Amino acid sequence: MQSAGLARQYDQLTPRERLQLLLQAVGRADVVEVRRLAETCPTKTYRQHDAAFRGPYEAVLKVVLTFGVELAYPLGHLHMLLACRGMMPPLLVYAAAEAMEREGKAGPGEAITSAMEATKSIDQTYAACLPDTRDMLDEAHAELVHRYGGCVNGMLRGLDRFAQRVLGMDARQLLRAWLPVVLTWIEDCDLETVEPDEQWAKRAEERADEVWRALLGQ
Repeated sequence: MQSAGLARQYDQLTPRERLQLLLQAVGRADVVEVRRLAETCPTKTYRQHDAAFRGPYEAVLKVVLTFGVELAYPLGHLHMLLACRGMMPPLLVYAAAEAMEREGKAGPGEAITSAMEATKSIDQTYAACLPDTRDMLDEAHAELVHRYGGCVNGMLRGLDRFAQRVLGMDARQLLRAWLPVVLTWIEDCDLETVEPDEQWAKRAEERADEVWRALLGQ
């Protein structure tokens, strides 16, 4: 479309057409055309909620959603650990059965049954068989729970600092409002005795401040 012909049709452009033409003009460094397209854009009057309420309302939502995304890594690892922990007893029963077969204490079809009957239950089997392996697994599990649990509790502490300072609320109130399922997942991990990781707390607080300032222009 020629500029002269376009000049007579500025008021007929759809918003999408105006945007496309403006971007094309920017691309060819046509300052005059950019100015014309911008200045002839229709102006409208809108009604909206009080910006002093709506801005922080939307900003805190973004803060919580960003927190939830970044929490997924350590929290996901914790839930994997819990699931794997539940698999340990039956896995050790199979290990005990293989040991029985190797030592000739049971035939191939009898080893599992013998291992189960020897201690009457899977939990007892876990406590009784292969002590060295059990202790090693328990130690590794505890170390990983401490590591990832410290991350989760640290991030909660950081969000809590932000929420208390900016909103006069705590982190759990924010999560209960926007991400209640995440709060449930955290509580399922039983992390009350795990010390928060201060490095993760600082990182979470700084990230919340960064999102907040970016959205409110502060």
